[in-house]
Amino acid sequence: SAVPATVSLSPMASTPTGVATIATHKVDVEEGWTSQVRAIRAYNRRLLFSTLDSIEGDKTIVWSEKLMQRVNVFATGSELKEHGVVANHILDKQHPTSSPSILFFVEKSMTEANKLIEYLGKVKNEHSFNHVFFIPDEWYAARQKLKDQKNMWEKLETVQSLPLSWLPSEGDVVSLEEPTLPSRLLLNGDWTVLHRCACALFELERMVGRPLAVHTKGKWSQDIANMLVKMRDNNSSSDPSSSLPPATGLNLTRLILIDRWVDPLAALITPLTYAAMLDDVYGIRLKDSLKMREREFEGNDKQNISPDTMKEMGVNDEIFHRLKHLHIAQLGREMADILADVRRDSERNKEQMSLAEYQLFVRKLPLFIHRKSRLTQHMRLNELLVDAMHDKYEETLIERELLSSPSSDRVVPSVEEVIIHADSLHSSLRLVAIQSIAAEGLKSTVLQTYRKMIFQSFGVDALNKFVKMQKIGLIREKAASRFVPSYAPMLFSQQKKEYNLMPEEVETINPSDSAYAYNYYASLVVRMIEEGEKIKWVGWSTPKGNTMSERETGEGRQDENGTTAVFVVGGITRAEVAGLRQMKSIGLISSSSIVTRNNIIHSLTNIL
Repeated sequence: SAVPATVSLSPMASTPTGVATIATHKVDVEEGWTSQVRAIRAYNRRLLFSTLDSIEGDKTIVWSEKLMQRVNVFATGSELKEHGVVANHILDKQHPTSSPSILFFVEKSMTEANKLIEYLGKVKNEHSFNHVFFIPDEWYAARQKLKDQKNMWEKLETVQSLPLSWLPSEGDVVSLEEPTLPSRLLLNGDWTVLHRCACALFELERMVGRPLAVHTKGKWSQDIANMLVKMRDNNSSSDPSSSLPPATGLNLTRLILIDRWVDPLAALITPLTYAAMLDDVYGIRLKDSLKMREREFEGNDKQNISPDTMKEMGVNDEIFHRLKHLHIAQLGREMADILADVRRDSERNKEQMSLAEYQLFVRKLPLFIHRKSRLTQHMRLNELLVDAMHDKYEETLIERELLSSPSSDRVVPSVEEVIIHADSLHSSLRLVAIQSIAAEGLKSTVLQTYRKMIFQSFGVDALNKFVKMQKIGLIREKAASRFVPSYAPMLFSQQKKEYNLMPEEVETINPSDSAYAYNYYASLVVRMIEEGEKIKWVGWSTPKGNTMSERETGEGRQDENGTTAVFVVGGITRAEVAGLRQMKSIGLISSSSIVTRNNIIHSLTNIL
């Protein structure tokens, strides 16, 4: 259906019920968040509101449609209204406005720049002042295109970036929402995505209020770090954030950069923590919500519910934060404990209460009801995840077999069966990739057999995806002269021993090893960070020119009270987040995106 020209950023915001819902959500959001993620969100809210307040009077925002959800992470429609926003329009719709000021919130792309030029050419807002903000950062090519249109450029009062780069997810990780970074690097050779990461990290240092000591692992990380140092040297900017004071509570002293491609394997293996499984099966969206068919959630026997009706539900609540990093085997026990707490709170003996106690109980009753409702939702989600795990149980056994006994010279019968069954192209490609990485390449005859089977089961489009996975190195031929990947492949057999990637015993109930998040496999990304901390980052690279920053910051300060920020270039899994959360020294986990088994293949194989 068509999107209306005038839109409400937050439909709930205009009704009393909506306001109450938002207030409850705000309490839930703050309940389980780390202080660092909370500080970043608060900083971005200040940045957004100070930008709005810098332009006097009523204003209309004209949006690139995709940006609405990004900004809505930081502010609701009613909050924007408090800062003078009287209307929200979609850029595509070219709707005129009578507001004295128009703020164009434009996505960083040439397509959106062309839409802006078309809008300015067609829509005659004669008495309005135009201000353009590229989110999350400005692009020279787009600015130059506007400058080339002299009659357009003269209509603009402001052209600058609004660096709302860091998007919080589930309270303990922030990402740039750049899921195509590996494919743009490995398939298109587009190195501008690394500059985008460097800009975001420079913005993070602004939030902290000082340069961070930087250590890197991997060539993408090293390139980003070198760009970051140059940005420090050229520390002049017209960004609105440059005038903001540092964030409160963001106590970081060290920045660790590591490439996803040092271990692409962890992004392909089935995760077994609650948040990771929810993301894997249903996809956790911006603002931490899930979307699924309502009949699936309520039960397929509910014939009165249309099969096409979708249900969206928030998961960012107190109970989710208690469960999110638990192994699925522990969820039942933990939920039973929470249920006992809820019953104890809501079934207290009212006859023995004093008047003051009874009044307090009545005031808390809505909270008890809310907790019970949320618990019921999470219990149902747990049931659905257990069902999904049973459906995919054979697949997880195949994964373990491929890692335990890697073979480069034979077609594995269980993988062959999955391909022939033709239920899922992504599962088929993923299993071939796991075998290829674990065996450090496949013999030519094995590779050709898999290619032929993929083509026969899924068609020519699937073959195109297979070839792209060869180009990026997820599937490779031993001693091949074609499709030689630009990124050095993982040395699985050597690194498996060196880093104990598959420990013999893994405790999942009270875990002490990050391997619990996958049941038997420890992410090499996490293992390298664990080792780096133990050896004080000896052997890790540092960018040229970083030593001066460290002297200015004070080397001793690193080990006083500050914590470490980790940035994974190319995407991090929620299972890896769970593993890193076990390290007390890590204050902030960040990445270019959050990846799952499916979306990493989707983003890698669907790019032109």
